[in-house]
Amino acid sequence: MRGCSDGRWRLLFVGRMYTIKGGREFLDALPKVVAKLQRPVDITFAGDGAQKAEWEERAAALQRREPMINVEFTGWLQQEELQRLYSQTDLVVMPSLWPEPFGLVGSEAGLHGVPVAAFAVGGIPDWLQTGVNGHLASGSPPTVTGLADAIVDCLRDHETHARLREGARRAWSTRTFEQHVSSLLAVFEGVQRAA
Repeated sequence: MRGCSDGRWRLLFVGRMYTIKGGREFLDALPKVVAKLQRPVDITFAGDGAQKAEWEERAAALQRREPMINVEFTGWLQQEELQRLYSQTDLVVMPSLWPEPFGLVGSEAGLHGVPVAAFAVGGIPDWLQTGVNGHLASGSPPTVTGLADAIVDCLRDHETHARLREGARRAWSTRTFEQHVSSLLAVFEGVQRAA
């Protein structure tokens, strides 16, 4: 079993590191997460962007204050390295503050049986169902406390986590990129007809 077998939960952020991606909110949520779970967490930030240095400084300060939090920044990873990372992850966190049109990271997580915690913004609620393949935090407005609660709800206990992992696998086992494109085209055609 992945899920905290050594007493630590492993969380993952993948993507561009810009303000709208919510990395600061994710880092600020971690003390609340650790306090509620009473377990150490390892967080990996895979990606790069304009806020990376700021997030690294914030993470370093956080780790000095909170010994149960360990944060690593890997930069961009090759696809096989990223796949290995997904296979070792307990939860993907997508703290985007802007209305993500879809969120490709969520589908990649699901294909690996990894649940997701995210803000309910943009297209994310179209595929992330609270209690099925992860948990949504309110996106209006997105808050640190809301994100912390969504993360804790995913990792509350091994049974909950195992159920969400299975839900993530099931949710993505029948979806394909072609189905996603077909769904988008249907929406665009509907908008065009309405105009």
